Amino acid sequence: MKKHLPLMTALLSIGLAVITTAALTLTRPPQTVVFDIKGTLDAYQDNLLQANLTDDEHRKQLARFDKELRLILDDYAKAHHLTIVVPAAVISGAPDMTTELQHHVIKQMKRHKQQSE
Repeated sequence: MKKHLPLMTALLSIGLAVITTAALTLTRPPQTVVFDIKGTLDAYQDNLLQANLTDDEHRKQLARFDKELRLILDDYAKAHHLTIVVPAAVISGAPDMTTELQHHVIKQMKRHKQQSE
């Protein structure tokens, strides 16, 4: 029994460290970041206007983009423990992740398009 005591102590210490780390990670509040969704939708709409679509096609494309954008942002926020807000909701202190999130959205939309083909 005495020769197993150091091993049992080490295992107990490791177990407690893992539990403590998990508890601290799971209970920390999400980081708040800024994303300019209006600017992103406006830029997409400008691209649609150049495509010479009918009004109905334009509305459908914009609605589909808006829906997919929000789903991708929601998944990203959950995966990275973030709260994403619009610039008008923050006075100061929250990092602007608009460019990074736009790149992520483009990458995800390309991936979804490739998977559906």
